[in-house]
Amino acid sequence: MIKVTGEMPIGRASRFGTAGTTKAFDPRLGTEIEPSFGVATLDDVDDACTLALQALQALQALQAFRHSTRRRRSAGVSFAWNSPF
Repeated sequence: MIKVTGEMPIGRASRFGTAGTTKAFDPRLGTEIEPSFGVATLDDVDDACTLALQALQALQALQAFRHSTRRRRSAGVSFAWNSPF
């Protein structure tokens, strides 16, 4: 089970937002639920968006490589024996 800490996963790290705190609410009991969650700053959001864009670009490059590899194979182009592909 994942332990809820109130931190945000951004990239390979977790951080507690410093733009205030908020808590979840249990409507059944009418009470707030621990722990407090740190609210993201604009820098947190910028970091998350930058990393998301980098991940998208890496995925697009991988897809383009796979597409070009399939086209070469269907055209009968062989790869060198020492190629990792």
